[in-house]
Amino acid sequence: RLCEDNNSWASLEGFLDRKELSRYMGDNRYGINTAEDEPFGIGIAEMVKSGCITFVANSGGQTEIVGSNDLVFDNVDDAVKKISNVLTDRSQADSLLSHLQERSKLFSAKKFSSQFKQIIGEAIDAKASTLDPAIHP
Repeated sequence: RLCEDNNSWASLEGFLDRKELSRYMGDNRYGINTAEDEPFGIGIAEMVKSGCITFVANSGGQTEIVGSNDLVFDNVDDAVKKISNVLTDRSQADSLLSHLQERSKLFSAKKFSSQFKQIIGEAIDAKASTLDPAIHP
């Protein structure tokens, strides 16, 4: 109901396919996630990757995604204060956007693939070093 009453600046979306989601997020500058104790927050990572300045509740894995106290809120009043600060201070908004662009690199498919290969390679090397060369040439 609140989104309907404020549809000039707020919306609430249900399921969107990948193409719709990319277009939708690309059309927005800000995002907010109020979920508590989110284990990771793929939606938050996607908002950050799409260039949104993203505000999150102070619990769960989403705080690690945004990596800045200026984007993490403890309650409604704190959220309002932090969002208002960003909306009224262009230099802070630019600084946070720059910060989030760097953070987004941590959650790319390329980074995941690279780290996955590294971990698997290290595990294989560790296992190989424990094998008896007389039995496993």
